[in-house]
Amino acid sequence: MDSIILTSDSIFAPDDAFLLTRAELTSQRPKALHQQDFHELLWVQNGEVRLYLHDRKCILVEGDLLFIGPGVRQGLQGRVDAAMVVSLSIRANAIDSLGIRHPDLGGRAFWQKDCPLVQARRDSRQLAELNRAALRLERAPRGLLYLEAFLLPLFTSLDH
Repeated sequence: MDSIILTSDSIFAPDDAFLLTRAELTSQRPKALHQQDFHELLWVQNGEVRLYLHDRKCILVEGDLLFIGPGVRQGLQGRVDAAMVVSLSIRANAIDSLGIRHPDLGGRAFWQKDCPLVQARRDSRQLAELNRAALRLERAPRGLLYLEAFLLPLFTSLDH
């Protein structure tokens, strides 16, 4: 399968630390996989999604959360009507600086060694909290302060 490369310069405004998008997926198989030079936090908001990776495919369901590092070749396909994902694209330097300031993040999410794609699960209550936080983030300036205000509670909740 072909591959498309997305770059930070092509999706972020110069002063933006992140970009939050929502996408309803079609049932068409992706024509190409994509990879990027930034981090991505992606979750299934509704329905079922097939995730294509360079070496395998898997099914994701509502509440599945992915922490995707730079360079991971991936593609998405909806498996049911109204399959929707939320994607938070994050500049690599934002994740790097967060990891430096909070060394206890090491070994999880974006900082898990030798694993550029980490999966977690949110139950219905946790998913509702995540979506409320995403709505606040969507309305906020696209700076580091607001990004971290969104990410840190999520990272601490992964321990429970």
